[in-house]
Amino acid sequence: MTHIAILMTVHNRREKTIRCLQHLLKQDVASSVQWHLYLTDDGCTDGTASAIKQLLPEATVIQGDGNLYWNRGMYQAWQAATANHDYDFYLWLNDDTMLLPSAISHLLACSEQKGHQAIIAGCISSTTKPYITTYGGRTKKDWISCTGTMQPLRLMHGNTVLIPRAIYNKVGMNDPYYRHAFGDYDYALTASAQGIPVFSTAQFVGRCDIDHHHPLCFDSHYPVKQRFAHLYATNSYFHPIDAFHFDRKHNGLFIAIARFIHLHTACLLPFLWR
Repeated sequence: MTHIAILMTVHNRREKTIRCLQHLLKQDVASSVQWHLYLTDDGCTDGTASAIKQLLPEATVIQGDGNLYWNRGMYQAWQAATANHDYDFYLWLNDDTMLLPSAISHLLACSEQKGHQAIIAGCISSTTKPYITTYGGRTKKDWISCTGTMQPLRLMHGNTVLIPRAIYNKVGMNDPYYRHAFGDYDYALTASAQGIPVFSTAQFVGRCDIDHHHPLCFDSHYPVKQRFAHLYATNSYFHPIDAFHFDRKHNGLFIAIARFIHLHTACLLPFLWR
């Protein structure tokens, strides 16, 4: 038997969450593959938790207080999974990602191709243009497009990521220092530093549209006070404290200081943003 812990964290996106789980339930997997869902309900007030229990009563739901956001919510779900069972695989899944029926089978096949000694990040496409890659990861040169072959990645998106037990035993869980963003990039770089490769899937495994555009914190149409409030918001993709921790860990103190200064300068003078 192959046992998979599926890890999710959600906050007040009931419709998206239920749609994601409905696609999860349609997975075409061998009878020897069994999975269990560990989901952090990070302070949902829109009935998400009760809807999940109606759809998947056997799911393990971890209660958050609304301040965990993506990275720390995923960490809580992972903790619950490891406390319950020594799983063969851990699968990260974003609640806005709609898995294709063959997703888990393809992720497992890609992992087997690498001897279960690599992290596998799923290629995700647009919902309206299924040939356009929206998430997956980045090589040393550029963001990937799904090409039909597995590609080595430097950075990965956390939408759909399969982590074999052997990798978990070496790398551990995602770094709980980060509030919302950086956790997926950090995990890929931390693994790579230990000689563990990261690959994309050969095929698309799900659909998800890009959910962030030009950052408000660098938009001159908003007043300075509001821009700084968004820069330091818990769910900011550019939170200076988290960015400093990430850069110091992977790029060195000089880069960490330089980016810290640049983020604040660009927030004050948005035309400097790059």
